[in-house]
Amino acid sequence: MRIEVKNLVKHFPNRSWISGSDDVPARRAVDDVSFSINEKEMFGLIGDSGCGKTTIARSISALLRPTAGDVLCDGESIFAMNKQRFKKYRQEVRAIFQNPDSYLHPHVKIRGTIAEVFKVHTTLKRRDIDEAIGDLFGLMGLSLSFLGRYPYQLSIGQKRKIGLARALAIVPKFLIADEPFAGLDVSTKRELTWIMQRLQQKYKFGALVISHDLDSVRNLCHRVAVMYKGRLLELFSNSSLVNKAVCHPYTQTLLGIRRQGRGTPILRRKAAHSSQDTNGCGFSSGCYLYESFDHPQECIENRPKLRAIQDDHQVACHLCDRAMDPR
Repeated sequence: MRIEVKNLVKHFPNRSWISGSDDVPARRAVDDVSFSINEKEMFGLIGDSGCGKTTIARSISALLRPTAGDVLCDGESIFAMNKQRFKKYRQEVRAIFQNPDSYLHPHVKIRGTIAEVFKVHTTLKRRDIDEAIGDLFGLMGLSLSFLGRYPYQLSIGQKRKIGLARALAIVPKFLIADEPFAGLDVSTKRELTWIMQRLQQKYKFGALVISHDLDSVRNLCHRVAVMYKGRLLELFSNSSLVNKAVCHPYTQTLLGIRRQGRGTPILRRKAAHSSQDTNGCGFSSGCYLYESFDHPQECIENRPKLRAIQDDHQVACHLCDRAMDPR
């Protein structure tokens, strides 16, 4: 399954809570983003909190309809599918979202939560469902004792493993994992990363992995895209991430190559949404290249577009070429 995000735009109303006015400019959560994820590819999406990553994930899973643009599955718009084809798409594309409590019902035991997936998407009988759940938990290294527990009786790491099991109960062609490692300790994070690697190698599904954990993205993903204020700034292969061979000043900040202010990585801050201004580079105010080249007007007036600097590397920056030129 090949997923293509094509010129995706998503605006949210920004109603004034003081006056009740609807005249406040809409928030541009995603602002003209395009990329593709090839069949069986693990694709990473990184950036500050609030930069639009989850909005993209929800658009791909068809939980949000974009303001403009489209999401294509093997060349077909997911928003133009008929009812039968769309049901199959929802079965083939599974998702794990940030908050485990949003998909684990507090009054339903874990067995009921997992069994519901089989009841909706298969015609298996109760005995066959119990057997399938047993096989699934064995594959993921989960204890069957969890089946009789409620979500509040589980740790955050156990909940995230249950969420992954729920998403993979019906083997997908594509997995969306939105912050699957958030709130986990180092050992649990490594274990979950290893489980996802092993399952992807076994079932050969593609995946969109959204994460603040750069080590996990390095270990899992074949290619990585970087977002800031709803825009895509850089797209590169995993080797560039491993070697920190990135070009955009914002990406360099994320990877700790460069730091801002008192040395705090910008990744830990919340990015402000863009509102009306769509011109220029949204990162110019914090860009060392903008300072080094004496504040060129093109950074303020013209929005940089993604362009290839190598076969597997694209960057949206007016100044990266000049910075790389030894002359």
